[in-house]
Parts: sequence; structure tokens; C-alpha cells
Amino acid sequence: MRTFLLFAGLLFPQLVWAQFNSFEPGSYVLVDNPTQRLEGDLKLRGCTELLVKNAKGKTTRLSPEQVQSFRLGRQKFITAGGFPVDKGLDGDTIPNAFVEQLDSGQVVLMRLHYIVDGPMMLGTNGSPMGGGSKSYTLHLLRRAGESVITPLPASGLSNGGQKFRDALIPYLTTRPDLAKLVTNKLVNTDNLLVMIRALNTGQPCDCAISYTH
Repeated sequence: MRTFLLFAGLLFPQLVWAQFNSFEPGSYVLVDNPTQRLEGDLKLRGCTELLVKNAKGKTTRLSPEQVQSFRLGRQKFITAGGFPVDKGLDGDTIPNAFVEQLDSGQVVLMRLHYIVDGPMMLGTNGSPMGGGSKSYTLHLLRRAGESVITPLPASGLSNGGQKFRDALIPYLTTRPDLAKLVTNKLVNTDNLLVMIRALNTGQPCDCAISYTH
């Protein structure tokens, strides 16, 4: 786990979420008013904050606890949390964040984009040094009607790996054909959406064809 630096004014590694750079037309549904879809100009600033600008130019800041879902173009975002993140965060748990929903049905496939800032240290002359940032993408799975979210840690040039396969297999108990593709190392993050869509629609999967490595 990450630890806080003891010196005042020093920055510690922190999570900085991917964001949209400008307001775009969209729509959103609030948790306390789930039957009404509202429209406005939206901007995602840090996957923990959604900015909404109304026709009069007034901007409202909304958190994942306040928003059930929102849409920007063809992208749909929902809230998710309570899962660990290994890359860049050493297993820290994400309490709640906006994630992109890629597919839904029997299994919900989500994607989290995040950036981790490196630690700032004091140089010999007392000035800050170091830092830098690195971006990551993490795919998540959740069974329909359940709250437990499973991260799919992918590593290496294959965008897969043993941990990726071990986390994915339990979701494929009803589809031994898809499970076989996973155990044969024919599924990674590049064709994961194709496979999950096949699972949710009950159709065959051309995962091997979609494999790009």
C-alpha cells in the first residue's frame, strides 16, 4: 500500500483520472430521480467528478454517488467501486468512480481509465524533483443483478496473462466454448468485448479472428 510522505508540501503518489478536455452535449440520470433523463453540456473531470453546464451557463459538479449513469456521444458511463487496482496503486481499493460500460446482459463489462502521478521528492537544493505520470486501463466484470466487481488484471505484450484468465473463467461457466478459448490463450483485452458480447447474446465467438497480436 502507498504511504504518505512526512514532509509538508511534498506530493505523494495519487490517482488522477482521465478526463474530457471540453464540454460536450450529453444526458444523465441522477440517483435520486432515476426515471428522468436530463440533458446538458457535460465534461468528465477526474473520473470522480462530472461537470454539467445548463443553458444559462451555470455549472454543477456531480459525484458518482449522485449520478446513476450518463452518456457522451456513443459512450455510456456508470458508477462502480469497491475493487482493488494493482497497476500503479499497489492494490488500493477504488471507493467509487465513473467507468465506461462496454456491454451488458448476463455480464456487465466495464472499462476504467486512470492516470497515476509519480511521487515528488526534495532535491539536495530543496527544490521538488521527480514526478511524472503514467496512464492505465483496467477492465472490470460484474454479473447482472450483483454488486461484486472483478478486475481483470492484464500484463505483458499479450494484454492478458494468467491472472487475467483466472479472473475471467468463473464468468464463463455457462459457455464452455468461450472458456476453452480463454484457457487456450486466445482471449485478451483486445478481443474481450467480442467474447463478452457473444456471452451476452448467446452467439458463437470469433475471438480468435479478432485477436490482433
